Amino acid sequence: MPVLGLYIFSYDNSAKFAETLLFEKGDNDQLITSVLNLRFPAGTQVGEVERLVKSISKYSRCKTEKPGKMICSFGLRGVICSATTIEITVDMTNDEKIKHLNAKSKGNFC
Repeated sequence: MPVLGLYIFSYDNSAKFAETLLFEKGDNDQLITSVLNLRFPAGTQVGEVERLVKSISKYSRCKTEKPGKMICSFGLRGVICSATTIEITVDMTNDEKIKHLNAKSKGNFC
């Protein structure tokens, strides 16, 4: 019941919504790629992707593999001897603007 326009309880389902949407059905590389391309459309500065990736974890990294291509990666989840990483390949122009992004999840095991 509202009290002066305020509710007495609070909730935040945003993380669960994002996790369910992006990861509920297993291999969702195409979905993650689509979301990234919507968030960072062609013409966006490559630094925007770097900032996002580096904000996820202190172990995230981005490196220019060759002219016109940058690869970023970060750990999505892991436990003891099993981990899943997301690798984002960024095709870019000479002035470091995004042409296209592609995401791929990778499983790493001992």
